[in-house]
Amino acid sequence: MRLRRRVLGIIRAMAGVALVSALAAWLADAPRAAPLRSEEQRGKQLYLQGTSPNDSAIVAVVGRSAIQVPASAVPCVNCHGADGLGRPEGGVIPPDIRWRSLSKPYGHSHPNGRRHPAFTEATVAQAITQGIDPAGNTLDITMPRYALSAEEVQDLLAYLQRLGTEDDPGLTETHIRVGTMLPLQGQRGDIGLAVQGVLRAFFDAVNARGGLYGRQLKLVVAEHTGERVSTLANAARLLADEPVFALLSPITDGVETELAALTEQHELPILSPFPPFAGASLATNTFTFSVFSGLQEQGRVLIEYAVRHLPLKAPRIVVLSPTGAGYTEIAEAIQAQGARHGWTQIIPVTYQPNTFEVSSQGQSLYQSGTQVVVFLGAAQELPVFLESVAHLDWAPYILLPGVLATRELVDVPARFAGRIFLTYPTLPSDRTAQGMQAFTALQTQHKLSPHYVEAQLAAYSAARVLVEGLQRAGKDVSRAKLVRALEGFSAFDTGVTPPLSYGPNRRVGALGAYIVTIDVEHKRLQPIDGWLTP
Repeated sequence: MRLRRRVLGIIRAMAGVALVSALAAWLADAPRAAPLRSEEQRGKQLYLQGTSPNDSAIVAVVGRSAIQVPASAVPCVNCHGADGLGRPEGGVIPPDIRWRSLSKPYGHSHPNGRRHPAFTEATVAQAITQGIDPAGNTLDITMPRYALSAEEVQDLLAYLQRLGTEDDPGLTETHIRVGTMLPLQGQRGDIGLAVQGVLRAFFDAVNARGGLYGRQLKLVVAEHTGERVSTLANAARLLADEPVFALLSPITDGVETELAALTEQHELPILSPFPPFAGASLATNTFTFSVFSGLQEQGRVLIEYAVRHLPLKAPRIVVLSPTGAGYTEIAEAIQAQGARHGWTQIIPVTYQPNTFEVSSQGQSLYQSGTQVVVFLGAAQELPVFLESVAHLDWAPYILLPGVLATRELVDVPARFAGRIFLTYPTLPSDRTAQGMQAFTALQTQHKLSPHYVEAQLAAYSAARVLVEGLQRAGKDVSRAKLVRALEGFSAFDTGVTPPLSYGPNRRVGALGAYIVTIDVEHKRLQPIDGWLTP
């Protein structure tokens, strides 16, 4: 599983708040097309989040019963969309609130018969705060009334006059610039070059068919040098100097935290095989979509399998992991999954990431009556842990994500037969004959590397998702429209992965994993269960 290298790289230690601040400041000074003024920025926060930059509480009045709720629960964007065009929902069709529509001189006629003149700043403010249109008609009861200060009203009005007119970086009449970040030299250069090759080949194939609505896809590669400062400087080019519309299949280990903050700030859509490591804020970024489940989701799948299939009743479970950022979030996800089934004895235990520390854990876990160990350590550490307990009359269930296992794991002692279970977010059985035929044709035509095929397939699947999302977003694509299009994916077939589905609150396409055990007799991995969703 060459994807193991990708994920093992992701789980390296992350830090560098000062570097984030320095790079953010540099980007703030970099030239950008038509930047929002300060009042427009404040208005954008009100529109998108329903919160005020000055931290004052904003109340919205909703429905016939005039229920008061935080405005953050019903921000403007929920109904009108990031582009202002409106999102039909539940039989309600919110109007187009882009300024050129609101202010059109001949006024408005609505499907329900309501008519009124063109909006002005004063009447827009009246509609927002009182629910009354320019003719004095009451707006639909589904429209919240927001209690805003005079300054907040002016900020929101300022942003509404920019709504739908912002030029998304990386988008021109003739091209869509898509970025990636890959190692191109050194020990990991081969895998980076292999991924770069498949992305370029796929884009070339799309462009040869005419591109997307007359636009050609252009891949822009920023090098992951292995050194944080230079890597982040290269990333800055994708966000400022030579901005891209989206980021595709980046390898970001070592700079995840910094890049997470920057891409979230710039609202940059990201399509990646795996979600970022749990500690990175990018994990909750609205603009980040992944193909496969990460360690957090796979940890939940392991617990779900144990609950359903192992002969255990409220067992004592230890989540054994190295110290470091991110593991706390994974352990909390595992604990939450167990709590849903009344399994409350799930205890995080950490150790310093070296073989001596992990080998010292076995005796104490044995003495504490631990029945299950969820192992999150490095691949080479699990055999050391198992060897350290070989002299004990103890064979706990061992649960772990498959990307954290090595081939040597199949040589475990016979007493662990039926007691080691791994998750894999995809298996070769997911690949259809048609899907592999298309991929193989791409490999042959473009003379792609015969190595790192797993990584190439993962990047290829992410590229297919991106292109499909761009097609669904239409000719007038924007970052916001791309996100909305991706949220509409339901069981999308890439041909090389499980079916992918996204939604407003779902950013992992193949949410779940397969369960695999070790056939100790034949020394091989053996799938034992179908797809399991936590």
